Amino acid sequence: MNITDEDARKMLAKMLGDDSILIVKEKKKKETHKQSTCRICEEEFTYEVKKGKAPTLCQSEECRKTHRRNIRKPKPKVIRTNVCAGNECENVIVQKGKGRTITRCEDCQVILRQKQNAEYRAKTFVPLQRVGACIDCNCQLETMTGRGKMKLRCVECQKKNHAKIARESAKTNYKPVVRKFTCRLCEKEHEQEGRGKLRVQCTDCVSKPTPKTKSAAQELLETLSQEQKDAIDMWKSMLGE
Repeated sequence: MNITDEDARKMLAKMLGDDSILIVKEKKKKETHKQSTCRICEEEFTYEVKKGKAPTLCQSEECRKTHRRNIRKPKPKVIRTNVCAGNECENVIVQKGKGRTITRCEDCQVILRQKQNAEYRAKTFVPLQRVGACIDCNCQLETMTGRGKMKLRCVECQKKNHAKIARESAKTNYKPVVRKFTCRLCEKEHEQEGRGKLRVQCTDCVSKPTPKTKSAAQELLETLSQEQKDAIDMWKSMLGE
């Protein structure tokens, strides 16, 4: 026979003669969640009830960062002064923090770095020497030291290449020039292309043989010789020869 809790209480109350045992006290329900106000943003939030102190901040990451920044203790500032170790340099170096002590100012550091680089280069530098060949005439070029761009052509081929490039470049901007002239023989008007000396005769008249014309000196010489002959003939007639 199964006996419930109520039957057991009734039997116990009859035995003891106390009816207060029959009164069942209701257990208080525990609260699992509560509300509170955030101390940073002053907004209400709900949190789960646990052992320990109740939270005063909401779940926002910004509020937590702000609270952490507010309660952080400021670190004592470390300020050090030092005189530059460079030659004839009296600059005072002010250094904050606990890092490595700086012994030289910025100007002295640059000078020291240049000196160290020059010494290291003098010890380890090996000049690079290269010999090339002309791509046009295939002759050997002079030895080149360093890592610059190699020459492709010798001096003569370079001049020819420059002239070729200049001609091709000039052709793009060239405009043909056409001029008119009148032939002195056929007296016809012709056209001439180019910027050279203006022609006097056309091509047809140049191919024809031109009559020879006497110069002024030749005409004077013939006139004098003719006058001399006339004078001789006159004297011969006067002398009766």
